[in-house]
Amino acid sequence: MIKKLKANNEPAAVLEEIKAARESAIVCPYTFKQGVSKVKVPVGCVFVASNDVTFGKQKKMDAPAVYFCQKNGEFIYHEKDFKQYGLDDSSISFIQPGKHATVQFYTGTEPNSKDEGVSAIFSSDNFTPLNSFKFRDGSLANDRVKSILIKTDYNGDEQPEKCEDLTFSQSMKLNKKLIMKLNAKKLNNKKH
Repeated sequence: MIKKLKANNEPAAVLEEIKAARESAIVCPYTFKQGVSKVKVPVGCVFVASNDVTFGKQKKMDAPAVYFCQKNGEFIYHEKDFKQYGLDDSSISFIQPGKHATVQFYTGTEPNSKDEGVSAIFSSDNFTPLNSFKFRDGSLANDRVKSILIKTDYNGDEQPEKCEDLTFSQSMKLNKKLIMKLNAKKLNNKKH
């Protein structure tokens, strides 16, 4: 069961669940060197990119992207996380969930709080590039995402176990240098 979060006054148990979910998440930064016509997103994963990697005119640009994969849980990522994973924090233009995953994205810095701004939810059956998506208030979503809340409800074996399992196209290149840096940081955090 996924719990509704309340910013700044979450019960300690909920905060611990979110922290544990983030620690067990597979976060894989990629660069799409030549673009793709369609993004493949595994079950329980969400794909986030700084550019619309399916937009024809951008197929020759380098597009930083990240796969967030998690079994059965919810987790939040903020602007500082986007930057840490190689995304330009002021330029999120593409979000696509896989099956058994939803993503609620916000123009504000803190989901489920007075600072959440405008938000929308995508699922594997309902998503569109952000450069053509409008929020309920009529404003464009492109380059305005400041935080995301990802929810997954999958416990099967089809989810990738490591980032190298995510290579679907020769157009995508795993950012191994950034992964080594992230793994070193994760190890350092566990020591403290």
